[in-house]
Amino acid sequence: MDILLMHCSVYDIPTSHRVGAIVHGGSADMRLLRGPGPDRELDQQWGGRLQRALDTERKELGGGPLPLGSVARVHRGSLHCNFLLWAVTSPAAGGSEAPTAPSLSANHDAVIAALEFAAERSIARIAFPALGHGAEALEADERLATIARAAHAYAKQRGAAGRSTGVEELFLCESSTVV
Repeated sequence: MDILLMHCSVYDIPTSHRVGAIVHGGSADMRLLRGPGPDRELDQQWGGRLQRALDTERKELGGGPLPLGSVARVHRGSLHCNFLLWAVTSPAAGGSEAPTAPSLSANHDAVIAALEFAAERSIARIAFPALGHGAEALEADERLATIARAAHAYAKQRGAAGRSTGVEELFLCESSTVV
């Protein structure tokens, strides 16, 4: 698996590098946070009404909060990919206040789950923004490095088991960070 740093948003990846899945780090209750930030940007890029799609998916998954570190497949809306992966990086939001940033271990587990999900579905390319937004979040370069470390651990584990990673390219996307 190749890991590429893209100096663009996950929503602005060139069409020559179209991805099968875009990963978004979110809460266990699959609720979008109000106000400015990555959830609002995702909703706008998705085409609006993303919360309705998230509610439908959550209902299909049993209605309760999803486990930390898990992923859920969501319709792509207007995104330039095959589907959106909602990676559970933080507990249920439980209100409108901004939650604290997820732990690096929650991000690590969510990356592994997203890669496993993609591999099971023969997704060759997957894109990640710097997961872990929130109050007291680490710098984007550290969050991107966590994704790269998790991907490396995943590839190492699959290789030790004599299995392919399934994913050929992982794009680390951050338009506002020089890494």
